[in-house]
Amino acid sequence: MWPGGELGAPGVARDAPSKLSSMFTMLRRAVFGAAIAALTGAILRIFGGDGAPPQRGGWRELSPDELD
Repeated sequence: MWPGGELGAPGVARDAPSKLSSMFTMLRRAVFGAAIAALTGAILRIFGGDGAPPQRGGWRELSPDELD
């Protein structure tokens, strides 16, 4: 056994596997979330519509009087 025994003192190598494991779990969850977001974005881009711009509304030029 290494120093710290069963209780494990702070900074002893025994804490390292737990921290490493939680770090990989967090990384795995982040990659999974990014993959789901990318997949959702790709599906919406493919099946989201015909992509034609709106025929009415939109931007219009403002005159300086309208800015006050």
